Amino acid sequence: MIDWARIRNRDTRPFFQIIRYGVVGVSATLIDVAIFAGLSQWVWPAIDPELGNQVRADRSTINSAIAFFIANIYTYIINHKFVFVPGRHRPSVEFFIFVGVSALSLLLGLWAMRYLINVYSVPTYSAKGVAIAVSILINYVCRRFLVFKT
Repeated sequence: MIDWARIRNRDTRPFFQIIRYGVVGVSATLIDVAIFAGLSQWVWPAIDPELGNQVRADRSTINSAIAFFIANIYTYIINHKFVFVPGRHRPSVEFFIFVGVSALSLLLGLWAMRYLINVYSVPTYSAKGVAIAVSILINYVCRRFLVFKT
């Protein structure tokens, strides 16, 4: 029988923490991609290959930064409440480290996205997928070992 209380407990083994982190990550990614897609379709178009690689790369960067800001606040709140155990740092320090780690992963992901669009003419959404993958890897490791207590 599944022990749901144990799975929901933030003090459980890393396996369950990774599952919770994955659920939060999927929901945050959906928020990020929905905002990115909406902005890329209607506000600062970035999808049409006829725009040219440089324009797509520039607009994708702007759209990603806006989506990141909104999704990052959501992610912090949910990770703080349901995934990791806070307490390694004071709450204000914890938040700033969390944002710093997220910003680092965003910058590396944006670099990868721009590079793939400009150098290899990769479609915008494929390049965004690579940026998300880079971000996931960096964020989990840093949040687990630098930001939160466990």
